[in-house]
Amino acid sequence: MTTEQWTRIWDLLDRALDRPPEEQMEWLDTVCSDAPKIHAEVRSMLAAYDPTDPLFTEVERTPRSQRIDAPSSPSVPTDGAVRPEPGSQIGAYRLVEEIGVGGMSVVYRAVRDGDSVEQTVAVKIMRRRLSEYEAEKRFQAERQVLASLTHPNIAQFIDGGVTDRGSPYLVMEYVDGQPITDYADTHHLDLETRLDLLEQVFDAVQAAHRQLVVHRDLKPSNVLVADTVSGPQVTLVDFGIAKLLDHSLPTPLPKTRTGHRLLTPSYAAPEQVSEQDISTVTDVYQIGVLAYELLAEARPFDLTEKRSSEIETIIRTHSPADPSEAAPPPRASRLRGDLDQIVKTALRKEPDRRYASVEALAADVNRYREGKPIDAQPATLSYRIRKFVSRNWGSVSVSIAFLLTLVVFIGLLVRQQRITAAERNRAQQEAETAEQVSAFLVSLFEDSRPGAGQGEPLTAPELLERGVTRAEALKKQPVVQARMLREMAASYRELGNYERAASLLREALSLSQAPPVPPAAERAEYLDELGLVYEKQGRYTAAESVHRAALSLRTHRLGVSDPKTAETLNNLGVTLRKQGKPEAADSLYRKALSIQKQEWGPQHPRTATTMNNLGIVLAERAQYAAADSFYQEALRIRQTKLGPDHPDVAETLHNLALLREQQGKYRTADSLLQKTLAIERNHLGPHHPSVAITLNNLGMVWRNLRKYDAAVSAYRKALTIKRNVLGPNHIRTASTLNNLAVTLEKKGEYAAADSIYRKLFAIERTHYDLDHPTLSTTYNNWGVVREKTGDYTAADSLYDKALTIRKAHYGSKHPRTASTLMNVGSLYRQRGEYVAADSVLRKALRIRQQALGKEHPKVAESQTELADVRQALEQYKDAEALLQHALNIQQAEMQDASPEIAETAHHLVELYETWDKPAKAEEYRTFVPQRQEK
Repeated sequence: MTTEQWTRIWDLLDRALDRPPEEQMEWLDTVCSDAPKIHAEVRSMLAAYDPTDPLFTEVERTPRSQRIDAPSSPSVPTDGAVRPEPGSQIGAYRLVEEIGVGGMSVVYRAVRDGDSVEQTVAVKIMRRRLSEYEAEKRFQAERQVLASLTHPNIAQFIDGGVTDRGSPYLVMEYVDGQPITDYADTHHLDLETRLDLLEQVFDAVQAAHRQLVVHRDLKPSNVLVADTVSGPQVTLVDFGIAKLLDHSLPTPLPKTRTGHRLLTPSYAAPEQVSEQDISTVTDVYQIGVLAYELLAEARPFDLTEKRSSEIETIIRTHSPADPSEAAPPPRASRLRGDLDQIVKTALRKEPDRRYASVEALAADVNRYREGKPIDAQPATLSYRIRKFVSRNWGSVSVSIAFLLTLVVFIGLLVRQQRITAAERNRAQQEAETAEQVSAFLVSLFEDSRPGAGQGEPLTAPELLERGVTRAEALKKQPVVQARMLREMAASYRELGNYERAASLLREALSLSQAPPVPPAAERAEYLDELGLVYEKQGRYTAAESVHRAALSLRTHRLGVSDPKTAETLNNLGVTLRKQGKPEAADSLYRKALSIQKQEWGPQHPRTATTMNNLGIVLAERAQYAAADSFYQEALRIRQTKLGPDHPDVAETLHNLALLREQQGKYRTADSLLQKTLAIERNHLGPHHPSVAITLNNLGMVWRNLRKYDAAVSAYRKALTIKRNVLGPNHIRTASTLNNLAVTLEKKGEYAAADSIYRKLFAIERTHYDLDHPTLSTTYNNWGVVREKTGDYTAADSLYDKALTIRKAHYGSKHPRTASTLMNVGSLYRQRGEYVAADSVLRKALRIRQQALGKEHPKVAESQTELADVRQALEQYKDAEALLQHALNIQQAEMQDASPEIAETAHHLVELYETWDKPAKAEEYRTFVPQRQEK
């Protein structure tokens, strides 16, 4: 028989074995009546089927259609051209010996011939076991996946090509190792060393996930361990069924056919056997199975002699025993408790209840090894105490002995007397300090009145500097001096002089460490104020550090439900949000809000501050309705309690304007920002950083309204203020540079925009890691400039970086992810790759419709772009429907003379001309000028 006939025989046998025995022959008669010889061969193989026969056996006896690497029997005919003998030459490599056989490939140890240095490699050659097209596509996909992965614990891709007979092959690093479980058993590894190996697995899989690759087949035979001079080294191999999360392979992976799920049952996650979506948490589950087997020396489930339906039921519904119950006695006690819980969390049936990432799993294992509480365990008080004591037994035992001695020695009466005296002294000292501060401030402001001295009344900065000078005279009273400096620093912060404020606060903190040391709650005030200043300076890591120190002091001194604790929670939330951690910020805001409502009531201005901040983080997460609700309530409270022209009212008006901009309501956003600007200039002056921020965002709205010259003017005014007050390299200065560059790109000034992006990137790299979400905006917008100048390679690279960050940070269904997908689709269209463009743009459209609503202007933008591609593919009716709906959105949301409406009408004219519908084209050709003349 030919290779094609044997391919069909094995395919039919696979599918027959997935059926109950009583249905197999009848099914074969139905599907194979056209090929008597093939029918007879499959029928005889079914009749001779024995699960223990080497012809059918793999590591586990499961139907072949569920195995990616079922071995081929030597008795089965194969094509010598696709399974060459050792000694054959494949490209520059000479095959030495066959070292592995998979369901679609054969692996050889080989050496590179013809070079001065001999190199041992592994060569993987295609075998036609699946359908020829499907297997070849998967093989090509694996080659591209391997080429994209670089990590010391991942087998390195070296070369690839096609044999003389047309079989694809790839060349990769040769790993002379054992499967991880075999290595652990033959070397009798202890628990700690087994955990060391797992940590290497974590590192490798995390590296793959960062490059958007899910392995999907993590099992011992794909996790090899070799001895090196530095100890055992893990190497991950075989990404043959890996799935790229962004589907960006140049050769797309073919869809897996029902009955041909490419997986290994003992290590398959529930979503794999159920043929549901695969994600990074699929690998978390498989690592859980691997960890179970490595630690307990047993698998979670015994699938021996089970049919496919039984296997699927077990994997989807059965819970495994704890690893400690399956482990050998010497190790069982070490696994009981935390390690049991870690493995069980990784093995949860529902993907969203597992560890959210391999990184989270690795962090919990690391916490266990350090003796700290793990996240997978309920955080009960008794559990936390046990972990603390076990981690610090030496110091705890000494402390206990000391305390017992102290209690016996001192006595309750003396202790109480001392406490009473200390409280009395502290109260007296506090009263004296408050009186001194009050007198200081009164005298300071009396000096600023007209007639109190020479010349004009003192300005606010002059007054503050006089206060700082006078505070220097209080060196013999450090507590009073520190408090005065804090008051001066808070005023400097309000004026926007953040550097001076930070300097004074650091001095105040230094004074607070000297005797007599003020109460912890007062030191927390200094720390919290310093965190606010650092946040304004864009020093987010430093801000987080001091806010956390303040939170620790306030929690221990005042309790978790004190309003001051809530204030620090709120401030810490602001800092975390600025670092690109919206979920953590959301949690802190909600805790603060709960405390404030309880202690101050729901109508207090400070409660409104937290509502305002919660609205910001919800808007960033595209939860626009919820954000609007919090903003409106915060605005109502602030206007009622503080008056309509208070700077806090301006803050909420500003945030509402940004929300309207995100919703595509640009005229409303313009009006709100104009009100904001008037309040800020009146209360803060024309050169305050808050004025610069509002000018920046007003420029963004004007850009969306196509008022490019006005937008550039606003950005340049904002830049002048920010550079003068914050400095040229401040992160907030950088945000305005980005917006200016975008606007210059819209005006067609590409060289100027490109120059700004280079400066912007240099500034941002001093503030952020390369995977920070802020850099995704720079990559995304810079890519547009490079695309417009025809540098498609650079644009492609920049879009790819932006998309990677945005998917990781915001998720695959966020509007910002959709914006980058729009750019990728535009790039494909420019290259003439219309099918790829169509796929990407459809995805972007779906995201925008779900996140923003079907009548949003951004949806109209997506529909217009997609319509151009549908027109190029001669799908004229689809293009017409898309453009008509886009036009309806724009007519409802925008002014009659808006450029967007004119552009969409122009697209319709071009469509109808191409479609040979001149009458319809003429209708829209006259429509455009009529709309513009109004």
